[in-house]
This record gives sequence, structure tokens and C-alpha cells, in this order.
Amino acid sequence: MSANRSGFTLVEMLVAVTILGTGILALAAGSGGVTRALTGSRISTIAAQRASEQMDLLRVRSRATLIQCAHPEFASSAATVVRQNVALSWTVTPTGKIRTVTVTATYRTGRNQVRTETFSSQITCPA
Repeated sequence: MSANRSGFTLVEMLVAVTILGTGILALAAGSGGVTRALTGSRISTIAAQRASEQMDLLRVRSRATLIQCAHPEFASSAATVVRQNVALSWTVTPTGKIRTVTVTATYRTGRNQVRTETFSSQITCPA
């Protein structure tokens, strides 16, 4: 007569717990990388927004006076401006019908590395 046994043995349970524990540790280790990536993406997005805002402001200033591109603040930055942990500086070509405007955004990423992004555009002015 054979005994009808159902269920798991102790060895099977230990193997299952070990595999489950390894999977949970791998997920926990991966979450740190995801957090760093999200932090880096957030500051990168903020830097792009601040640079875009500065570019828009320079475009507005180029048209703010009766003689286009004559506004005193439509010029290169004298110093670096910091907004939301993003250092901004910009250059404007001082003369010519087509002025090149370059905005540089420098910021620290989630891994505390310094990153610099450069945005450039051209604005038409009367000769």
C-alpha cells in the first residue's frame, strides 16, 4: 500500500525561497538606478526649459524697440545666471542682419556629474 503524499519537500521550499530572495534583491538594486535616471531626466528637462525661456526672452527683446535688435538687453550675458540649479549664459552676435543666439545651460546630474547643453538659434534683424 502506498501513502498518498501531496505538497512540497523541505528542499523544494528552500530552493523556492532562495530564488524568490534573489529576485527581490535584484529588483531592489535596480530601483536605485531607476531613481538616479529619473533625477537626471528631471534636471535635464528643467535645464532645457530654462534655456528655452531665455531664448524666447531674447527673441522678445529683439523686437521690443522701434528699431529691431536695438534693445540694450538683446546682448550677450555679462555673467552667469542661475535658475533652479541651472547655470545659464548666452551670446548674441553683436552685428549683422542675421544674429546667432546661443544659450548654454550647465547643471549637475543625478550622479553629481556636470553636464552642459548648448541651444542655438538665428534671429533676423534689419541691416
